[in-house]
This record gives sequence, structure tokens and C-alpha cells, in this order.
Amino acid sequence: MRFSFSARPADDVATTVATIQFAESLGFHGAWYPDQTFFREVFSVLAVCAGATRRLTLGAAVVNPYTRHPAVIARGAATVSEIARGRFRLVLGAGNRGELLTPLGIQQHEPALRLAEAATVIRRLLAGETVQFDGRTVRVQGAALDFQARYPLPVLFAGRGPRVLEAAGAVADGVVIGALVSPEGLQYALRHVRMGAERAGRSLDGFQIISWATWVPGRGIHEAVDAIRPAIAHIVGGAPPEVLRAIEPDQTLIARIKARYWEGGAAEAAADVTDDLARKLALLGSAEDCAQAVARLEAAGVDEVAILLPGRGTHGGAVTPPEEQRRLLRAFAETVTPRFGS
Repeated sequence: MRFSFSARPADDVATTVATIQFAESLGFHGAWYPDQTFFREVFSVLAVCAGATRRLTLGAAVVNPYTRHPAVIARGAATVSEIARGRFRLVLGAGNRGELLTPLGIQQHEPALRLAEAATVIRRLLAGETVQFDGRTVRVQGAALDFQARYPLPVLFAGRGPRVLEAAGAVADGVVIGALVSPEGLQYALRHVRMGAERAGRSLDGFQIISWATWVPGRGIHEAVDAIRPAIAHIVGGAPPEVLRAIEPDQTLIARIKARYWEGGAAEAAADVTDDLARKLALLGSAEDCAQAVARLEAAGVDEVAILLPGRGTHGGAVTPPEEQRRLLRAFAETVTPRFGS
């Protein structure tokens, strides 16, 4: 089992670099930096991190193919990969509609197809082709990179919805499954990944399966849940109905959380989040609790667990101060990672 991490990207570049260097010193396999909302520019930050690290695998997660043309993504990703000497992964995702696309006046149409077409164009550009592509959501007329990409560059998809998961199975080099840490949730996600692969006549040999989940340590589950109820409400508020039906039999509870979320936000909906629901969407509790959850993920076929460090606030975008990030990274590296020989 490999372990990587991410946090809300609110820190300045120097602080981000120092945190990633610290994670590298603790033995983490990877670090992720997002291209979501309006924080610092992802490829610029990761280029600096690439020059300041030696072993850690860096990842852009996620990059939105609505706000960036696939050719622009290919240029940025290939450049960072060159600086990192191949220690780079690209994750495409079509989320953050309300936080990112709506403020820019961008309409989201056929997100799963958009991811698939973007990945196709990116791969062809990285292979040195002059690309002519007339898709339903992406069009390219004779574009080519003016340099040769030097290293293989995995392209993964992130998502929870069935069509995006199926697109990952059909097209991508891997999938980042957000928050679905229960056996039921993971079974749902992997079933759709396999469906996509089977329809495409494709083997999943070498396919990366990454579980991405907020980690909240505590003496017990209830203590940890209290710290994350608003974030869980935020996840439920935006999750596709197929996901929520797969993980939670009490759809009355789900409907109540969603209604309160859209009426009053995550803080309003948090009171309805149960301990059991939170355990299905995050890694919570003691080191033993967390290790048991990771062991279940490993048994189900997950290759890597990416922990999202918890923030302080009332929604999924809360910020973790840098000193708290380092404390949490050390705690995970000392209490959970050794149980998996990592």
C-alpha cells in the first residue's frame, strides 16, 4: 500500500514546498496539488516542488478540462514531468461546478465525455502527434507540441459519479475515488470502472486505484466525527444520487441532509450527519480504526490511499494551518503507515 496526501492549497509557495519536503522526509509516496477554484496556479507550484524534491511523486489533482484546453494541460503537465524527471501524475476531473465553472460563466456539458476526449487529445500530443480531433466536447485542428515530452505521464480521472467512473475504466490510466471508503461505496465505484473497461474491451492490468479521503484522527470515532460533520454534509450535498443510494440505505436521512445543505449550507446540515454515515465517507478515529479501514481498502484492490488533511471551518474547503499539516503528516507516518510496511 502506498500513501500520499493533499491539503487545501491556501499556503504561499515557499510554505507548500516546505510541507511537501517534510512529507518526503517522512516516507510518503506522493503529494497532490489541486487546480480547483482560484488558488495559486497548479503547474507553477508543482514545478517549484519538483525542483525541491528527489523521490516524492507529484500530482496535479484535479485539473479541470473545462477551464483549460487539453493542449494547455498537455504543455503544463509535460513541463512539470520534465522538471520532476518523470515523478508526475495528472488527474482530470470535472467537479467544482458551483465554485469554479459558474463564476467563470462556463457551462458543464457531458463531463464524462469531456474527460475522455481531453485525455485522448492530451495523450496524442504527449506522443508527439499533430492532432486533428473533432469530438463532441473537444476540438483540435492541427495542434502539436513544439517540444518532445520526455517521460511517460499517467493520466487518471477523479470522480464518484457512475459515468465518470466508467469513462475512467474505458480510457484512463487510473482512477481517484473520492470519499468512498466503505465496502459498499468502493464496490459501487469499482463495479462502474470495470463496466467501462469491459465495454471498451480493455484490460485493467496496471490500472491505478487510488482512494482519496479526509483523515481525522481522534481517540474514537465519535470524537473524530464531531470535527468533520460539516465536511461530510458538504460531500453529501454535492454527491450524485447513485453514490448515496449505494452507501446509505436510509434515503430519508440523505434527503434531509441535502435539503438542509442547499437551504442553509454545510453548517446547517451538519447536525443530521450520523457517525455511521461519516465513517463511510472519511477515515476517522484512532490509528487502529484508520488502519482497519485502510486494510479493507487494500483487500478490495486499492493501490494507494491519498489522505486529505482536515481543515477547520464549516465546509469542505476549510484550511489546515501549515504547522497542523506537519503534525498530522507525522502522526499518520508514525502510527498508520508502518502497519502496511510502507
